[in-house]
Amino acid sequence: MSFCPNCSNEVAANAAECARCGALFGAGSEWQPLDELPEPRTLPVEPLYFPVASSKLVVLSMSTMGLYVLYWFYRNWKMERQRAGRGWPLLLTAFAPLTSYLLFDAIRTNLVRHSLPKIDAGLLALSFLGFNIGWRLPDPYWILATLWFVPPLIAQASVNELNSRVAPTAPRNEHYSGWNIAAIVVGALLWLLVIAGLFLEKIDGAHATQLVRSP
Repeated sequence: MSFCPNCSNEVAANAAECARCGALFGAGSEWQPLDELPEPRTLPVEPLYFPVASSKLVVLSMSTMGLYVLYWFYRNWKMERQRAGRGWPLLLTAFAPLTSYLLFDAIRTNLVRHSLPKIDAGLLALSFLGFNIGWRLPDPYWILATLWFVPPLIAQASVNELNSRVAPTAPRNEHYSGWNIAAIVVGALLWLLVIAGLFLEKIDGAHATQLVRSP
């Protein structure tokens, strides 16, 4: 009998996948079944996907005008690559509007494997693509596109539940680092500039209309 190096679950010596955490042991994976169970203190039980509190995902996504969403995709693809030995994180992240279904579907598969409520990968991917198209809308409607974090947020709620089951002692990523706080401050200033710009543009438009109507 062998053991999974991620969650210590017993697996067959020639197992291709861990039935508990979903780790793959193929040729492209960094993990292989262990002949002996490591000491509990040295056993790295890791979450399946990027852990982050839902509230933190919302705050950082809004303050960075959605850039944190790309970071979210990259971290998840990186963990998927480490566990399953597939995909190219940077490339998949660069084309996130088109590849989001692959990630949402992988999350759905693991939710089903652990008997948790599954997500609708197709609907999440379609809505994520729709928010991305929203960046092409004219002022001020393009602001709606900054809500493109909503599909990842829905998936993250299930991911946090999945991570809690697979790696209950792993950090939840609830606190804000110095870089997080800096991003929030800079983002708040940028949002003030955007709002001020839209407000001034509206005033200028109204003033121009008044001049045209004047005799």
